Amino acid sequence: MYRTILAATFCAFLSLSEARGQAIAQLPAATAPSGDEQVEVVQGGVSKRMSVAQVASQSTRVGVAGSGGGSLSLGNQSYAGGRTMKIDNLWSDDGINPAHEGAIWPTATYAANAITRTFTASTVSGQGTALIVNGPLTPLFVTAFNNGASAQVTGIVQDCDAMVAGGSCFGGNDIARTNSAISASLRGREIDLEFSTGSRDGGDSFGLGINGFNIANSAPALLIGVVGGGTWANGIVGSGVRGSYFSVNSSNTTTAASFINTTSGTFSNAPIVLGKGAGQSINFGGGSFGTDTYIYGDAAHTLNINMGAGGFVAFRNPGGTVVATLDQHGTLKEEGTSFASLARCSGGVGAGQIAYITDASAPITAWHQQVMAGGGSHRAFVTCNGNGWFAFDY
Repeated sequence: MYRTILAATFCAFLSLSEARGQAIAQLPAATAPSGDEQVEVVQGGVSKRMSVAQVASQSTRVGVAGSGGGSLSLGNQSYAGGRTMKIDNLWSDDGINPAHEGAIWPTATYAANAITRTFTASTVSGQGTALIVNGPLTPLFVTAFNNGASAQVTGIVQDCDAMVAGGSCFGGNDIARTNSAISASLRGREIDLEFSTGSRDGGDSFGLGINGFNIANSAPALLIGVVGGGTWANGIVGSGVRGSYFSVNSSNTTTAASFINTTSGTFSNAPIVLGKGAGQSINFGGGSFGTDTYIYGDAAHTLNINMGAGGFVAFRNPGGTVVATLDQHGTLKEEGTSFASLARCSGGVGAGQIAYITDASAPITAWHQQVMAGGGSHRAFVTCNGNGWFAFDY
């Protein structure tokens, strides 16, 4: 069998030197012909029948129409880890060969289709100089328009399906890098929501959605890591947020183990650093500042605990029982404990402790009377000098 293929159309599978400079026509849906299959190629108005392998041996390039020039070609069919990437089909401006970009990975790399374009100061005349003035210079620009479609319209869908056990899939991998020791600005990915003037949010917009499907995932939703010894100046920097929640919507009914967990972390300063001043604090309760309990550090290096309107600080034991309270007027109240529950106070250990016991075995009749045992019903404040407990009220 054979196929009739125009030279300008055939370029997606194999390309001919005679077709250089011609525009590339849209290809019909078909499978690539095998190397020994007979095809009929029209060159300069003359029909020729030859094998795919014969056509391939004549040339590997077809010219690409447009001011940028360049060509579509069969890529290199071999690769070497850390040096060359295997490419099936290459659309290139004949500048930097993307096959060598595979050198950034030490193992074998492969691309079924690759696009490369080298941009210079003269690529577009009259380019602006400020970031906001410059439009993007890109080898691939995709625009999707939703003109009444009820379904969600997506500019680009990337899908990677792990089909065997142990398989690994990346939905996408953005790399912004330099290839020499220069000063440059690198941005991994920018997400813009741009409503035209007079528009309004439909209610379900978001900048970045990270969804977990189907299983109780053991992976983190957001991982900020390092490779090759790199570090970050900051983890997450936020500005322009004006809603009720910065990063966590507490109305969600899902129960999480914790919001911030630094159990396994090592920090040269501290896990959490708050600035000086009452305006930079931790607010407990979610109410207005000064109403609920909050903690802050001030310029005098003092830790301040504000108990809010009518509140107090409660100290509880592991079982949740309140053992002492401190109210907003400075009144400290000990709820009391048994003598047997007191900490060790002997052999020079425990000196300086103060407690309030509710079950002294004997009545307290003198200042500095030693309390030897519990089991009774007598109450007293006691202090430890390292050798025993002694009452300081009666």
